[in-house]
Amino acid sequence: MPNPEAYTRLTLWLWVVVVVPVAVTMLINLLFGPAASAVADRGVRKVLTDLEAVLTSGEIAGRLGEWRAILVPLTEKSRNPPAIHRLLDALVILEAYPASIPPLERARLSYLVRGCLGALERRNFVTEAPPETASTPEALAATRAFAELQREFSRTQAPQPAHTEKKPRQLFVPDALSNPAHWQFALKTTIAIMIVYSVYTMLDWPGLLTSIVTVFFVALGSVGETVHKLTLRISGAIIGGLLAGLSIVFILPHFDDIGQLCALTAVVALFAGWVTTSSERLSYAGMQIALAFFMGLLQTYSPATDLTVLRDRVVGILLGNVVMTLVFSGLWPESAITRVRGALADALRGIAALLRSPQNAATSRLQTVEALARADNFKALSRFEIEMLPRQTHLPDLHGIERLAGAAFVATSDPLARDVNVHTVAALGAWLDRAADATTEGSALPSVGGDAATAESGTAAQVAVSKLSVEIEHIATSAQ
Repeated sequence: MPNPEAYTRLTLWLWVVVVVPVAVTMLINLLFGPAASAVADRGVRKVLTDLEAVLTSGEIAGRLGEWRAILVPLTEKSRNPPAIHRLLDALVILEAYPASIPPLERARLSYLVRGCLGALERRNFVTEAPPETASTPEALAATRAFAELQREFSRTQAPQPAHTEKKPRQLFVPDALSNPAHWQFALKTTIAIMIVYSVYTMLDWPGLLTSIVTVFFVALGSVGETVHKLTLRISGAIIGGLLAGLSIVFILPHFDDIGQLCALTAVVALFAGWVTTSSERLSYAGMQIALAFFMGLLQTYSPATDLTVLRDRVVGILLGNVVMTLVFSGLWPESAITRVRGALADALRGIAALLRSPQNAATSRLQTVEALARADNFKALSRFEIEMLPRQTHLPDLHGIERLAGAAFVATSDPLARDVNVHTVAALGAWLDRAADATTEGSALPSVGGDAATAESGTAAQVAVSKLSVEIEHIATSAQ
C-alpha cells in the first residue's frame, strides 16, 4: 500500500463488495426462496412419483440408492421427519426383493405407493390392501412400511420432533491433533499453492492469480472428490470462458446500452443457474460457468474488448487444477474407496445394532441408511480416480450389503420380529461386528460358522432369518 489513505479506502470498499451481494442474496431468498419444508415435500413427492413409475413400467434395480441420496439430507428440513424415515425404511426393504420382481408384486407395490401419494397430497385414498395378499417376508415388511408411511402423511398435524439436547459446538474436530490426515491435507494444499505461486511469479504472469483461488476451491479430502471437482471446474471454466469470448468478439460491439448488457448476463446466468440446480454431482459446474463468464466479460467499467484477461483467468484455472491433481495423487493419496470402506463398516455396525436390539430400531436403521448413502456417493466418486491409486483388497460388495440391510430390515420388522429366533439373530449380529472391524482394517472378513440355512419353507419369520443368513454368507465369500 502506498499510504494509509489508500489502505483505508480499499478496506471500506471491500466492506461494500462483501455486504452488498450478501444483503441482496438474503433479500431475494426471503422474497422468492422456497421454505426448507417445501423443498423436503417436493423431494419426497419426486421419490414416490418416480418409484410408482418404475414399479409400473420397469425394474427398480439401481434406483434405490439414488432415491436414498435424495431423502437423507431432507430429514433435517422436513416438518415430518418420521415420514421420511418410514420411506427410507421402505426403500431399504425393497433391496431384499429379487432382482426381477414378479409383475403381480410390482402391481401391488405400485398400489401401495399410490396410496402414500394420495395421503401426501391430501386426496381421497384407499387404506385397504389390494386384492393380492402379501405372502413373502419382503412383501409383509414392505406392506407394513408403506402403511406406516401413509399414516404419517394422513396426519392432520405434523408430529412434534422430540426434544434433544444439542451438542455444544467445538472449534476443532475431536481428532484434530491425533489424525495425521488433517495436517497432511493442509500440507498438500500449501504445497500446491506454493507451486502455482512460483510458476506465475517466475513467468511474470500475474494474470494467473486465479490458480491460487482454484487450489482453495478444489482441495477436498480424497483423490476421487478432488478429480471430480476438478472435472466440473475445468468443464465450467471452458464453457463460461467460451461464452465470454464469443460475446466479446461477436455481441458486445453491437451493444450501446447497459440494458442490453444486463439482458446478456441474465441469459447466461439463467443457463448457469439451471445447471447449478441440477444433481449435486453436477451443480458446481454451473457456478463455474457463471464465474468464468462474469470474470471474462465484466473486466472493467467499460465494455470488454481484450481477450487477454479472459485467457489468463482460464489458464490460471487449468494450472491450479493440474497442480492439485498431481500433488493430491502423489503425496499421501487418500482414495475415495477408503471412504467407501469406512461407510460400509458403519453400515455393518448399524445392521448389527439393529439385530441385537430391535427395540431401538429407529436409530439403528437411520444409521444404516446414512452409511449406505455415503457409500453410494463415494463409490461414484471413486470412478474419477481411474488408475491413480493402488487397488483396494478385501472390500465387501456394496450391493451385497444393501441386500443384507434389506434382509435385516425385513427380519426385524413387525410382526416378523416377534417370531424370530433371538439367539440366532444375536449370533449374526456378533459376526457383523467382527466383519465391520475387518472392513475398517482392510483385512479379510471372518468366516461364517455353519452353513447358511435354506430359505424355502417355514414360517415367514423363519424364512426371513434364513434369507438374512444367506445374505451374510454371500458377503463373507464375495469380499475381494
